[in-house]
Parts: sequence; structure tokens; C-alpha cells
Amino acid sequence: MYGFARALDGEVTGGIICGLGLAAAALCSFLALTLPLTWVILLLTRRRHWLPLLVSVTVFAGFYLVLALGFGYRPLHVLRASTTALAHSDDIRRSRALALVGNPIALFGSLGVAFTGLSLRALCVSFTRRDATAWLVWAALAPVALSTLAGLPRGEVERIYMPFIPALAIAAAAAARRWFTRDAAWLTHVAAPLWVVQSIVIESLYETYW
Repeated sequence: MYGFARALDGEVTGGIICGLGLAAAALCSFLALTLPLTWVILLLTRRRHWLPLLVSVTVFAGFYLVLALGFGYRPLHVLRASTTALAHSDDIRRSRALALVGNPIALFGSLGVAFTGLSLRALCVSFTRRDATAWLVWAALAPVALSTLAGLPRGEVERIYMPFIPALAIAAAAAARRWFTRDAAWLTHVAAPLWVVQSIVIESLYETYW
């Protein structure tokens, strides 16, 4: 998100950071390849600087070209192997219908009491506001919606969907500032204490050792 934000401002350095960041994230999870959906939606709503974006795409392709030619990495083979492993995993046997309901609940539930409430309220208000902040909220949640509708994954989204959290945090913060007139005092006096209390309760009841 940092690199993309700088690319939006017309900085070539931002395009480089964006391309490298996405390439590295995709090495860890193919789900990261849905992140550009957020960027595309944001690009449609504002003035665009094409050079940093072209640099980002070039850097992304160059990253994998170096891995392929220099180290024998085969991304398409890895994708096929991962797809085959998924087809034989427990995840694919889980109910797709339940995942359509369970994935959003797990995602928002994992954010913490304050963040969950703020994110859900921002999403609800976005349908009536329909301004630049609303587009930011929709863009942040677009990869989540796409992945959920595709049925991948069907569990453990509180961990797997972590790459989507930064964009959602930015969108929620923008909504808090522009729509709900929340300032830094709300974060320090309300949100942070709620997170602390929630962490203590979870550790006490479930012994997660996290």
C-alpha cells in the first residue's frame, strides 16, 4: 500500500516498491495476487500517473524473470502444484455455502472489537455516502469479496486474509476521520483499551499462547 500510494502521487520509486512488494507477497501466497483489485478500483476514481504504474508492472515481471532464469524457479509449475494440493486438502471439502457466511464473520471478528465495529459501520455508511471515502472502503474489501465468492479459502481466513488488513485499516481510519469525526483521542481512549481487554480475555479463556 505504501508503494502504491507513492505511485499514485507520480513517484517512480513508489512503482518500484509496489512491484517488488507484490512480487514478494505472491511468493508467500497466491491470494496476494488479488490485491491489485483494490488498486484498480482506486485508479478508476482519481487522476492517474501511468509511468510509475508501468514501472510497477515491469518490476513485478522482472522479479519473476530473474527467479526463473537465475534460479530455475517455475511460477506456473508452482501454481499447478499448489492447485493440485488444494484439490486434495481438507479445505476443498469444507462447505462452500458456509464459507460465504463464515469467512466475513471470521475476518471482521478477528479485527478486534473497536476495529470490527468501525469497519462494519464504515461499510454500511458507504452505501449511502458513495463518495471518495466510500470507494476506498469498497476497494479495500474487494479482494475479500472476490476470494470469498470464489470459495478460496474456506477456513482460517483470520490468518490467510491478513494481507488485506492494511487497506481496510486505511479505509476505516479515513471513514473515522471524515464521516464520524473521530480523532486521535478515540484511538487512545477507546480503541486501544478495548483491544487490550479483548486480548486479555482471549488469552485467559482459550490459552492461545500468541
